[in-house]
Amino acid sequence: MAAISSVRTIALVARDLGVKEKLLYDLALGFDPEDGCLWVYDTNREIQAFTDYGVENLITLLQDLHGWTPPQPSRSRNLWKRIKARLRRTTDQFP
Repeated sequence: MAAISSVRTIALVARDLGVKEKLLYDLALGFDPEDGCLWVYDTNREIQAFTDYGVENLITLLQDLHGWTPPQPSRSRNLWKRIKARLRRTTDQFP
């Protein structure tokens, strides 16, 4: 696995997915760093953030638990392309 080079804050992921931060926070309560969830510490607050793998895990939970379908990508086309490609690779591994 490649080293993590960037993460997305929970606010950015919520905006890109078109859902509320609270919903993502609740879904990610049990996430560990291995699941793609990290905490970023600033001088006066802590921010939950996700790797690409963490965003994929959130999307899977949204689809499974809430019947969610992704909105049409706008600003984050590259993110969506990577997520779709990775989901295809993941599902291709299973019969």
